Amino acid sequence: MTYTGIVCVLFVLNVFTVVEPCKDQAVFACSKNVCSFPSLKKFCPVTCSSCGEGILGCTYKGKHYQQSERWEDGCDYKCTCLNAEQGLYRCTERCVHYQNVPTTCRLVQDPNDQCCKVPKCDVQVVHQNTTVKATGCLYKGQVYSQGQKWSDGCDYNCECLEATTGHYRCQDKCPTYTQVPQNCPLVKSPDGCCYKPNC
Repeated sequence: MTYTGIVCVLFVLNVFTVVEPCKDQAVFACSKNVCSFPSLKKFCPVTCSSCGEGILGCTYKGKHYQQSERWEDGCDYKCTCLNAEQGLYRCTERCVHYQNVPTTCRLVQDPNDQCCKVPKCDVQVVHQNTTVKATGCLYKGQVYSQGQKWSDGCDYNCECLEATTGHYRCQDKCPTYTQVPQNCPLVKSPDGCCYKPNC
């Protein structure tokens, strides 16, 4: 039996959020007498000298997360607060997207995650009850051995996961960034392929 490689593609989203400067609420009359009331003090952080309290962390869809805290955005993303001081968090797609799934395989619900699907391949018997096994992972005409890693230019980093079935995984070589703070220009990495924020 001959398999074409199943390509797993994971998308990574790196997001920088900018923490707004600390300021009193313009619509609230701030004076020192409100500082002894915790419910009012939050509206007057400059007047009450509380600007340094509780502003560190990552904000995602209106929710606040602490350093290294992990969360999920439904069935779409898994996220981690990487740098609470800068509000930097990283989200990866919750589920792997499989491409080039052989016709002898189908996508079934992942037993470990109800949001995702994984390939399940039927074993085919070829003439006289003998099976022919793949001897590696075939990618763009090149065969790679079990555990071997390779790069596809500046597009993907790949790895041969199962040489006997020809299954391999490719991930985007470069992360994508959105909402990068102005003080963090994107600079080209030494490999000449990717750009990284330089904060």
